[in-house]
Amino acid sequence: MLARLIAFVSFLSRLRRRLTGVEVGRTAASLAFTTLLGLVPLFTVAFAYVSRFPLFARSQDALEAFLLRFFLPGSGAV
Repeated sequence: MLARLIAFVSFLSRLRRRLTGVEVGRTAASLAFTTLLGLVPLFTVAFAYVSRFPLFARSQDALEAFLLRFFLPGSGAV
């Protein structure tokens, strides 16, 4: 049992050293930023597609109100 505990602590120590060495925080931030940049064109195309059908008019109004409320520069106070 003690050998397993020592092995686990050793594993955690090596993992911490390895993650610190590759700057995992910077890599995660880069991936998050890239993902957000990729979502903008997706939402643009989806919004353009949905706006062509009158069936989605109510949903379009709700989505537009949401986007205007939370994604404009003055929405930081929310």
